[in-house]
Parts: sequence; C-alpha cells; structure tokens
Amino acid sequence: MIIRRDESGFAHCPARSLGWSAVLWLIWTALLLFTLLMGILVGSQLISVPSRQTYQGALVPAADPVPIILPAGVTLEAVLVTEGDHVDAGQTLATLDREKIKERLEDLDRGILVAGITRECLHHDSRETPLEDLLPNDLSQETRLAAESSLGACHDLHARAEVAQDRIAAERRVLQDQLDVATKHNRLLLQIRPQTDAQKIRQVEAAIALASRMNSFEARLTTLTLDERSQQLETNVDLRNRMDKIMQEIEADIMERAQLSLLLNAPRLLAPVAGTIHRLRPIALGTQARASVPIMKVLSDSATQYLVHFTVPRPRVAHLPPGTPVSMLIRRMTDRPFRLHGQVTKHRDTLRAAQAGQVQMIAELTPESAAVLSEGRIGMALHGGVATTEIAVSVANIPLGERMGASWRNLLTAGACQRMSVFFWFSCNSRARDKI
Repeated sequence: MIIRRDESGFAHCPARSLGWSAVLWLIWTALLLFTLLMGILVGSQLISVPSRQTYQGALVPAADPVPIILPAGVTLEAVLVTEGDHVDAGQTLATLDREKIKERLEDLDRGILVAGITRECLHHDSRETPLEDLLPNDLSQETRLAAESSLGACHDLHARAEVAQDRIAAERRVLQDQLDVATKHNRLLLQIRPQTDAQKIRQVEAAIALASRMNSFEARLTTLTLDERSQQLETNVDLRNRMDKIMQEIEADIMERAQLSLLLNAPRLLAPVAGTIHRLRPIALGTQARASVPIMKVLSDSATQYLVHFTVPRPRVAHLPPGTPVSMLIRRMTDRPFRLHGQVTKHRDTLRAAQAGQVQMIAELTPESAAVLSEGRIGMALHGGVATTEIAVSVANIPLGERMGASWRNLLTAGACQRMSVFFWFSCNSRARDKI
C-alpha cells in the first residue's frame, strides 16, 4: 500500500476505515481508562488521610489589662512607676493636684444644676415664669449666666414649636371660613328653581364648580390636620431626645463627682490589682486632660493564660473538634522564633470572618507554653497586645481529593487525556506500518 505524504514529508494514516475488531478494541480501551479515572476521582473523596494545615493567627492575653484613668480637668503631679514595673494591689501609681480636683468638683456641681434646670424647662414650658422663680438665689455669677443661657435656648425651642402651630392654626381658620362660605352658597344654589333648560345647565355647572372648591378645602384641611399632628410628634420626640441626653450627662457627671470626691481626700491613682505596668503613656507632668484618658494599664498577675485566634474555611470546622492539637510558631516577638503548643477549645462566628466564608477558631495554650510566655521578654512583648503567629493544625479524616488539591486533580485529568491522545496516534501509525 502507498502511504500518502505531504510536502513536508509527514506520513499520514490511510483514509480507509478500520476493521470492527480494532474499533471495538479502541472502545474497550477508552472505557477502561475512563473507569480507572473515575475510580481515582471517587476514591479521592472516599479515602481519608491525615493532614497538616497552616493558618495565620494571633496570640492574645485571655484577660484585658485594667486601665488607669486620669480624670478630666485634673492635673497630673507625678508618675511613680515605669513601663514593666511590678506593682501590688493598692500601690500608688501617680499623684494628682488637690486644688484642680476641687475646681473640677465645682464645675461638675454647676453642670449638674444647670442640666437639671434645663431638663425641667424642656419638660414644662416655663416662659411665663420669671427667672427669679426658676433659679436659686445662692447661685454664683458664673452659674447664673450659664443657667440663663440654657433657659434661653429652651425657651427658643418652645417658641419655634408654638410659631409653627400658630401658622397651621391660622391657615386652618382661613380654610374653614372659606368652606363655610362655599357651603352657604351651595345651600342657596339648591333653593333656586330654574325655569328653562339653559338655567338648569348653568345651575348644574355652578354646583359642580362649587363642589370642587369644597372638596379642595376639605382636602387641605385634612392635610393641615396631619401636618399639625406631625409637627407635634416631631416636637415631642425632639424634647424627649434632649431630655434623655441631658439625663445621661447628669448621670455621668454624678458618677465622675463620686470618683473625684474619693480622690479629694487621697489625691493619687492606685493599682486596682497586682500586676505589671503596661502601655505607660509619655504624659508631661502638670498636664491637665480635657477628657478622661488612660495613662497606663495594669496587666493582672492572674491573667497568665493566653488564647490563640485563627480563621479557617467553614467546611474545615467539622474536622477541628474541641481538643484538636495545634502548634504555633511565633517569629515577631523575639530575635529567634519559638514554638508553642495548645488545643482547640471552641469556634465562633464573627462578621468579618463570615463575610469571607470563614469561622474563627479559639485555642488555649498548654500550661507549659503559658508558663513560657509569662516569663522574661516574651511575656513583656505579649503585654503590648496581639502577636501575629503561624498556626499549624493537625487535621484528621481529610478526603484525599482535598489533600491533593485542585491543581493535582487538573494535572491528573490533563495527563490522562494526553496519554489517550498519544495512544491513538501510536495505534494509527502502527497499523499503517503493518500494511506497508
């Protein structure tokens, strides 16, 4: 048989059809390869193997440090501790200016009094009551000026609401008068007895026009009624919100006053618990804060336990039951990386993790690892907050397909198809050589 060759000299298979035995042999071979491939894919999902997964996590203290607050309006005289010092419960951490505490107490008393007067004015309109009857006689000049200013703002609020109500009421009276006139004309129109058809037509047209005007007046009156109720509701809501805000300010001032009253006898800040000084702010002596701010924190000695937070894909949660061992490699806290161990305790859903299709896992350290963290520079580094760490988790019963990954499955499928193409090409050329 003559083999056809193209200009490049490449030999092609003959155009004649194959025999039935060869076709059947090719079909059975393709079925065998397909069955083998499907068996591998199905088996990769049924066969479970252990796996070691790695995630990025954070190592955090189990208990938050206790903040030490410098009250607003109080001057800091001296700070008696430094970063990293160990303190006992009740130990003096800083001293305060007694005179500034007295001035702050007077400001709070004045603010509480003015806020109470303003709240009473918002609750009951007192524009007709003289100021002498509203304010106590023994007020200082500064307090009296503040109270008069607050009462003036309250009276302006009531006056604006009254003006809006008066405008609606005036417009309603005008519309009601117009509606009464239209009703009277309609009554007179109905008493007329037309004699001719033209008069009847004019009477009907006049009645229709008059009815239309009356309907527009009634619709406008209904709208004004709704506007009046809406205005009253908005005014009541505004007054209620203002009174609630003032009440919250009064409660906050009362709590601050109680704390400052204790500091007046002993003007110093004390350690609430025994622990280590942490995050000491560099505040200059003599500084007077406008608002209450934390100047340092005390990490309690009892807060020696640490937690590990890391996120995993939601399908992986079923393979991480409580008690699953985890190991952590921490690189950024010391010069040399070190490894800690623990176990998974629970999981919880957070908004950020849920949006990414993940779940936050929580693990506790073993007592040995917790003891390592509570000593030396490692523990002090953790006192700074959160340490980024690499979490290695040993996961059991992972399907072989997931272990191999999508890239391996794609490679396996592509390799099988390539082998089948090579096989068919080789078979074709083998039969061509046999026929030569």
